[in-house]
Amino acid sequence: MDTHPERDPFGGADAHGIALPDTALAEALRSMTRYELSERDLSVRCVEGVLDRDVLYPAAGPPAFSITLTLKGRGRANIDGVEPIEIAAGSATVFWSNQPVSGLDQVDGGIPIEAIEIRFPPHLLPELIGSSVDAYRSALLVDRSDPSRRTILVGFPLSAPLADVAKSIVGCRLEPGRTRALYMRGKALEALALTVDALSRLSRRAPRLSPPDKERIAQARRLIENALDDAWTTPALAAAVGLSESKLKAGFKVLVGKSVRSYLRQLRIDRACSLIEQGHTVTASALAAGFHSLSHFSKTFREVKGVYPRDFSRIATEGDAGDTAKRRGRT
Repeated sequence: MDTHPERDPFGGADAHGIALPDTALAEALRSMTRYELSERDLSVRCVEGVLDRDVLYPAAGPPAFSITLTLKGRGRANIDGVEPIEIAAGSATVFWSNQPVSGLDQVDGGIPIEAIEIRFPPHLLPELIGSSVDAYRSALLVDRSDPSRRTILVGFPLSAPLADVAKSIVGCRLEPGRTRALYMRGKALEALALTVDALSRLSRRAPRLSPPDKERIAQARRLIENALDDAWTTPALAAAVGLSESKLKAGFKVLVGKSVRSYLRQLRIDRACSLIEQGHTVTASALAAGFHSLSHFSKTFREVKGVYPRDFSRIATEGDAGDTAKRRGRT
């Protein structure tokens, strides 16, 4: 049994299989992290402390499956192209991907942080829930997954039993060694069982859709994608595809993972991001994406991407500069 808490068996990556960048702020976050268990098939770690300011970083990592139980703290995480999920005190977050994934993560400073992250091999989640991934996703309180890439990022309220597991891990008084490692393994498996049970209970509440319903919802999605500048409303879209407003709302959330309004907003922000990454100014990108108020654009961008447009532009510019330097270094 491997009881070396300093070694990450999943390749030196951080939260959700994400590798922290080499910066002073990221190092501050890393210094707040301690591994309670580090084995070939399982790792348990605690993050405790207070950052003096926000840590924001582009994140990328290998296939992963993790459960994060947050007792204290606040932050955001997103998969590229998907609205960020808010990670707050009293929440559980499940991440899974069977392929490399990238995004943008943020941990808020100035408030106490107390969270447990438990990581398992990526193949374990499909083995546990089989082909019912969409049913699980559709019932969750917060879903920031990317079905097209078979990547799951979902959140739900931390149940009392899961909170107790997190507290028992944080408050464990056993001496370091095999007994403590065995205790941590037991708590990790308990958290896994409770999480799967919670997802199962939530999935039973998911609405059921007939094949014709699904086709009409897919048609509604295509209408939005092909006419981003139109002032779509849910009633107008429902009438256009021959569904009731309530069926469209429920079905769109199940199949697309968000509301009609949120999806339209996401597409417009994605267009603006693409333009910014191509070197266009924030103002020009906002106007081209259909936003006529820069203040509204800035607020919406922050809500969707977790950062303000100017910060996104800076990160994109720094990334381009780094790529250029690497290319130069190879010549």
